[in-house]
Amino acid sequence: MFSFPLLAQAASFGVGSYVNSISSGNRGTAVSRLSELGSQWTRIEIGYSASPDWGPSDDAIGQLRAAGISIILLVGYHDSFSTHDIFKAWISTLTGKYGGSVQAWEIFNEADNYLSGAAYADYLKDAHPVIKAANSGATVIASGISARQQATTFWNGLWDAGAGGSLDALGLHSYRSGAPETKDFNTGNFVDSIKLATSSISSHGGGKSVWLTEFGWRNGTVGDADQADHLARAFALAATVSGVDVIVSFNLYDNAEGGSYGLLNGDFSKKQSFGTVQSVTQNLKGKGFSGYIDASSSTTIANFEGGIGGWETKETSGGSLSLVEGSGRSGTGMVMNYSFSDASGYAVAKRAMSLGTPTGLSVWISASASSSVWKFRIKDAAGETFQFDAGSSKAGWNQYTFDIANDKAQTSWGGNGGIDFPVTFDSIVLDNQGGSSSGSATVDDITAITGGGDLYALKFGSTLAYWKLSGTSTSSVCGQNLTFNQTPQFATVGTCEGASTSSAPPTTTQSSSSAKTSAKTSAKATATKSGPPSKEHSKVSLDKATAFADGKDTLNLAVQLKDANGIVLTSPDIKILISGEGNEVVAPIYKDGTYTFEIRSKIAGKKEVKAFVGEVELATLPVQFKKIPESVTVLEVPPPVRAVLPTWPFLTIMVVTLLCSAVYTYRHLFIRRLRTQ
Repeated sequence: MFSFPLLAQAASFGVGSYVNSISSGNRGTAVSRLSELGSQWTRIEIGYSASPDWGPSDDAIGQLRAAGISIILLVGYHDSFSTHDIFKAWISTLTGKYGGSVQAWEIFNEADNYLSGAAYADYLKDAHPVIKAANSGATVIASGISARQQATTFWNGLWDAGAGGSLDALGLHSYRSGAPETKDFNTGNFVDSIKLATSSISSHGGGKSVWLTEFGWRNGTVGDADQADHLARAFALAATVSGVDVIVSFNLYDNAEGGSYGLLNGDFSKKQSFGTVQSVTQNLKGKGFSGYIDASSSTTIANFEGGIGGWETKETSGGSLSLVEGSGRSGTGMVMNYSFSDASGYAVAKRAMSLGTPTGLSVWISASASSSVWKFRIKDAAGETFQFDAGSSKAGWNQYTFDIANDKAQTSWGGNGGIDFPVTFDSIVLDNQGGSSSGSATVDDITAITGGGDLYALKFGSTLAYWKLSGTSTSSVCGQNLTFNQTPQFATVGTCEGASTSSAPPTTTQSSSSAKTSAKTSAKATATKSGPPSKEHSKVSLDKATAFADGKDTLNLAVQLKDANGIVLTSPDIKILISGEGNEVVAPIYKDGTYTFEIRSKIAGKKEVKAFVGEVELATLPVQFKKIPESVTVLEVPPPVRAVLPTWPFLTIMVVTLLCSAVYTYRHLFIRRLRTQ
């Protein structure tokens, strides 16, 4: 079953244990610790050997299966294989032994360090059919690689080489030096780094997931408390990203190879991080992400409902930029049409707007995935310019934020390097970092966060996970007075007005002069002036009843809520349930009183779609996802249209007729000429 409000199905949690590399006397202890942690997945590695000793792996896999823990098997490193034939033979050997016991196969570790995407694609093409033949339900993961801008080049090589059909998921290793929420230059924060992968998938047709197979912090570097808090918050943050299926940290225990990344010491005693990660897995396991809850105060300074007057492009360099009105996230937005002529160009949309004393900035942008980076510029009271990295350009609507107090990715010029408040918004910048390119992006809802900019409140079903980057403060969230600190806390909550399915903490408070009313603001108004949703007056409909089960063909489900008096309502508590497996529901678009959900499936069959608001069932609609016929798996190009040529008898008659006509005409003209002489 699948329910909304979710951005994705509930992610599964785990930690890499490499149990088969642990001495036989400690394997049982390691598996026991995994179970106690609540780990749903673990990662082990089997390296190539011409004469393998299967004993440790047999024992480890047997114990993990008995404990109900799913396995990601990392297939060694590329440099172990001198030819593709040796590699294919090794995959056949592994699947022959463990095909029925291993649920996911990761082909090589950090392959981008020694192979191009195109070269690596051949190994995926070798492995995929062998693995699927042994276990059609197994997941084939493209090598986990570092979450950096260069990763997009590697993935583009994969797609361009035609490897899309030979993988089910992209592997990702999202290591960071600082806290997961803080932004670094060009790469953004922990969530931004994950979206490099989801954006690459989206730009190449979708239908794949992202698996975090490594990430972590050394307590030997950041200390026990920060390791614990960073890990716990990273697990929760990763689970908010649509398309992330499995989240596995590195490592279960400290050893010489892994350093101090572990949740356990070398003797398998628990570190502080064990308890904090255990708390996350126990509280969030099986619960899909519902949305960020706005625990701060904020003011929208530009929503473009009054047009784009006053915006300028005069500081654009290394290319051109034009600004026009267009369709925004809701209502009107500002479209930036850009064209870069060199790798260091940047597009600047500039307008001075008073901010006062903000703690952060936020903007919604719909763009395409690229190596370019979005940035904010402000000017302080002394005229000094500050520029903040907001994150790399990603596909679709994304919210970009910057926490002035905590984020590192900032620079300045024309002053002393310290922000003198009050400040003024100066511009939003797209900084090109990858050669000449052109395109367009839409900007909407630029917002100043004016209090509690480092408060995080994430809703997973009825569970709220909440924390603060530094210090302690109290805030009223979902009707409860909560104390925020660096360690994630959990509370059971009901419907939270203002819940938002966004990729960063939402900033929904509108300024007094704002003409734009968000769905969440409308919800507050209708809650006091109208009755509860009525099943009889609400409307649920599908644009079609059938679709192909390819994970791409989409059914659009429209839900309009009304009370008994016919007043249109909004609600953050709409749920969509679909029977069967392999289903996906995408977060809705709200427009003109209607929520529109996209529904897809990878598994064929007759199913039922149920729509709820709260506990009220609005409708049950039958749908069918059809298998793709072999006849339509390949796009057939229609034959060229050819002119129908006349047959030879017809041509003969035509020629004779034309000659006779010519003779007659000539004779007629000749006789007429004689008569006139």
